[in-house]
Amino acid sequence: MFVADFIGRANFIKVSPQRVEDGTARVVAFGRDASVPCHDDVRAGEPAYLVVRPETVSLKPVVADGDGVVLNSVFHGATAEYQIETATGTIVATAPTPDPLEMLDEGTNVSLDFDEYRSYVLRKQSAQVAAQDPHPAPQVFATT
Repeated sequence: MFVADFIGRANFIKVSPQRVEDGTARVVAFGRDASVPCHDDVRAGEPAYLVVRPETVSLKPVVADGDGVVLNSVFHGATAEYQIETATGTIVATAPTPDPLEMLDEGTNVSLDFDEYRSYVLRKQSAQVAAQDPHPAPQVFATT
């Protein structure tokens, strides 16, 4: 069994790998293809989760046709945290805050991206075990 105590806070995004080869899964997330490191038990075409840490999600305001909408934002001094509703569920992004006046407002359409080299694909069962860890990390957001 895969032990995922290291995960901490993360977004779990449902994916179905198109191809798995040499420890890398080809997935589609936020409307783009990405090659992401994966666990050995991940198989092409089988349910899996793309695990993306909030600090590796980048967002950019767009007028229309974004990947999500800002549900709320919280200023934490050096960082801002955003909850974003996407077609597959709610995710969290944490970003450096250049200026509190430049924070994105609730209802802002955003395009999303993530650092594929700092993300990971887990088989669905492994990810469910990680999300239900008896020693939970601070708040974990799993998409539906």
